[in-house]
Amino acid sequence: MTNLYNKTHYLDQRLKNFNIDPKYLTKSMFLKDLDNKVIDYTVEHFTTHGEDVRINYHDLKGHPFTFNRKRTSSLHASGYFTENFHRLRLSPTKCANGSPKYIQPKNTRVLPYLNGLLEFYGDELHSIQTVYLTEGEFKAFVGCMHDVPTIGAGGIHSFSINHKNKWGQTVRNEFLPEIVEALDQLPNLENIVLLHDSDANEGTDERRNNFFLSVKYFNYCVKEYNILRGKKGKGFISSEYWVGRSKEFKGLDDLLTGSLYALDDFQSGFSEFHYKHTLYSVGDNAKVVNERLEFLKLWFNLNNKPFRTEFVATVLNIQKRVNESKTELKRLVNENKRLLIQAPTGSGKTYTFLKEILPARLTANPYERIAFVVPTKALAEEISGAYDLPLVHGEIKDDERLVAFHSRLFVTTLDSAPSMGLVDTLVIDEAHTLTRDFRQKAKQGVEDLMNMSERTIMLTATPSALWKHFGYTLVKIQQDQPKERNITVNALGEKMALRKVLAELVFKASKQPTEKVTFIRMNSKTNLRNALDEAVSSGLFQKDEIAYIDSNDENKGKVYESIVSNSMVPPGIRLVAMTSLMDEGVNINNTNIADVHFIQDKIAGDLRDEQAVQFISRFRKWDGAPNLYIKRDDRDDSNTWNPDVYFEQQLKASKDELTAMQFRGEDQTKGENLIRTHSERGLLQWSEMRGSWMVSQNGIITDTLQFFARRLPLSEYVKQLNSYDGFNAVVVDYVSEDEAEQFIESFNSLGRVNLAKRKRLRSQFDRIFKENPEGVISAFYRFYGRPFDKKTIREMWPEVESWTPSNVDELEKINEVHTVYSYLYDVAKLNKTGLKLNEAVALWLQWNGTRAFKMMCAAFEFWGVMSNYKKGRRISSRDRQLAERIDSVRVFLVEMYHKEQTYSLRDIKQHLHKRGVRVRLDDLKLWVDILVDVSETTVKGTRRLKVVQVYGLDQYYDRFNGVQKVGNFFTAQPRNATPKKASQRAEKQTFTSKRKNPIRSLARVQIGIKNEAKNNPEQRQKPTGKPNETNEAKND
Repeated sequence: MTNLYNKTHYLDQRLKNFNIDPKYLTKSMFLKDLDNKVIDYTVEHFTTHGEDVRINYHDLKGHPFTFNRKRTSSLHASGYFTENFHRLRLSPTKCANGSPKYIQPKNTRVLPYLNGLLEFYGDELHSIQTVYLTEGEFKAFVGCMHDVPTIGAGGIHSFSINHKNKWGQTVRNEFLPEIVEALDQLPNLENIVLLHDSDANEGTDERRNNFFLSVKYFNYCVKEYNILRGKKGKGFISSEYWVGRSKEFKGLDDLLTGSLYALDDFQSGFSEFHYKHTLYSVGDNAKVVNERLEFLKLWFNLNNKPFRTEFVATVLNIQKRVNESKTELKRLVNENKRLLIQAPTGSGKTYTFLKEILPARLTANPYERIAFVVPTKALAEEISGAYDLPLVHGEIKDDERLVAFHSRLFVTTLDSAPSMGLVDTLVIDEAHTLTRDFRQKAKQGVEDLMNMSERTIMLTATPSALWKHFGYTLVKIQQDQPKERNITVNALGEKMALRKVLAELVFKASKQPTEKVTFIRMNSKTNLRNALDEAVSSGLFQKDEIAYIDSNDENKGKVYESIVSNSMVPPGIRLVAMTSLMDEGVNINNTNIADVHFIQDKIAGDLRDEQAVQFISRFRKWDGAPNLYIKRDDRDDSNTWNPDVYFEQQLKASKDELTAMQFRGEDQTKGENLIRTHSERGLLQWSEMRGSWMVSQNGIITDTLQFFARRLPLSEYVKQLNSYDGFNAVVVDYVSEDEAEQFIESFNSLGRVNLAKRKRLRSQFDRIFKENPEGVISAFYRFYGRPFDKKTIREMWPEVESWTPSNVDELEKINEVHTVYSYLYDVAKLNKTGLKLNEAVALWLQWNGTRAFKMMCAAFEFWGVMSNYKKGRRISSRDRQLAERIDSVRVFLVEMYHKEQTYSLRDIKQHLHKRGVRVRLDDLKLWVDILVDVSETTVKGTRRLKVVQVYGLDQYYDRFNGVQKVGNFFTAQPRNATPKKASQRAEKQTFTSKRKNPIRSLARVQIGIKNEAKNNPEQRQKPTGKPNETNEAKND
């Protein structure tokens, strides 16, 4: 390119502004192609693209970074072709009004910009001791041009891969593989610096927090990279953080171009233009590094945000009962279409509405129809009996349902409310259940009613203030002298097993006076049942002294009936164990209570206070101190997210996705794939009443609460407990009961006995299922109602309704301790991929429970998705990404097959990387097993593969039909294979112990060998070559 300064293109303006000589825009190189042939190649750093600037990306050897672009139509094995990765810097006329300045190919990630190092340090990489990371390609190029070796990134977070713990908090970051590869080519590297513009410490809290997080993640990356360097025998490198301090020169490019003394800042350490912060120096311990990060947090002026939005509401003061404020409540109900009322438990909010507020509305509005909705059938039955109201739930007869349908006021459950049609006023009691992550389908039906009813009123003691964003008026009914509740929060060590705590509490309850009763609340039904069984077996309790209450137990017994009808546990009961059934809608007025224990076994990592508050509040007349038991974990109290900001972000994302669905014409389509993609996440839902998709209010609030519940530390949990009127929670360290050791050992022994029983029943089920799979499926479908709904039956097994159930009694006994229907899901999964029922059953019986079964399911799922994908059928975004990614690997393998090329696995991975396909080595092994069959040769200790056959679904099934070779990297051992001899196990153990880094992933573990080879030593093939070559598959 010559005489560019005479043109008016935006690229010319950028070159002129930064004094870039046009000769630096291209670089001639000699490269090797995939077949190691030397070719002439010209690297173009910046080119024109219409009015815009095209920024091309290359590695330090001059190879372009690539990606796969979708074809409009294709007769090839894949609908994709390879294209060089680039980004476009839009001209100023296109990015006005805050629109994006950069765009890149769809479905690609941002890569590091290394062209500056390539152009100005191509043969002198050894001279670099300090390298800088900054945002922006032109900044990196200008930096390298001025002898400041710089790597560019498309954004402040675009240099790393994020790893999160199970709570969703970032705990580890590592540099992008391309950055690691580039840093490894700098032999004398000693220091790496993150460089931000001068406006990093300005703007909103969210913006400043983003810049601070980029520093924090950068520190994680350097830590992980130093670990890699240590493994390679290299020395550690230090890290720093620099941020511009000049308002005149915003970024690195402006500074180096506009100031004559800017280079002094990089060469002599003079800090006129940058604030410089040391993050890590070689030899620093973790405490020092964390203190530096805390200082930076203060430097960015960041304070911890609350984990929950404050409930700011209209306050109604009462002495004790809600009906004292009935006049104000009637006014609020009449004036507001959407109302959320918080009232203490036991204050009579249900009574006030059913006896005062709602009857008044019915009198004033003769044609109004009102539904009173509660979460459980038990609570609905209790309210229906107490207030003489028509009742609707799933087990009500049609004539009773018809009576309720023609009534102006009726009580119903969440599940049954939509079947009663539209109402004028919808009242939802215990409304906090709407924002729990369960019973999604029931909540979606109620949300239809909430949106279409003229008036919606929600009642609860533990509300979320986020409902204000959907137009709900918040009201808080506050008692002048709330009941004081002192709560002891027992903090458990991370290694303390909750089942051990349960055993100790049961043992402690046995030592209480016989006239006292102890309550234990826990989510784990299995642990509760085992503990109670062992308590009876060991003589701690008589069987009639124990009560177990569970929502799924149809025979809850006299204790549950007594609590519901009389609010009392009957005399003679010393221990009551329960799950969440007693959290809402009941009162316990016993005064002979010894202890109340709530074991917070976190579900999916969530730590929410509402369950504990609801449960503790059930005990109306007991003045003792309930106990909570919570395990400590690695959560910390740092929170830079504002709940309202996160909520707005999720709401915007949901609206944008709904707009995209409308643009694609999917907003009125109820497809199975759309249900799986959107409804299961909960942010969008299908409205049966509207016949279209809509933003889910419940789903967005649930998602927001869940996001913070998974990050909530123990200290914040206690603060939230103490925010409720009258609650006073104190944290203490839990101390184990030494006297309970013998009972704990018996409890553990019972667990081992139950495990043996489960194995025996599992074998029994296998036998029954193998003899008559149709009878087993029919039995579960007809008598248990699961796991297959009628739609699934129609799609997969049209004849199942004509099958005759068999072995019903035997299956019922097995199902008491085994979740048998979960096994049938695997069979359904295989059957849905196109296999016949007998084929799916045979494969499941032979391979389930083995590591090969995972590979098999992945393979059949892939072929099923690919079949729909190739036929142009609508599939979910998740399945589409799976098909596109694996099919890109298939394209390369097909090329290997036609060209008869041989590569090692790492070579294949490298070539895919250059085509823009990022793949882990373990995944690559799995996909090669799915897609092709290969022959193997060993060259200089390296295992090389040659594709000899490309598979389709039919060929792939044949590989599993019998004890045959099922993989290119290992052979498979089914569940019923003969165990290895002791000598073979010892030999395998000796070999494994010699490996420096044993790998346990699916594709790198030898699953087994053929039965025939094991049973007939003469058929075993003797190894050829050196031992390290024969074991290459294991040691790769």
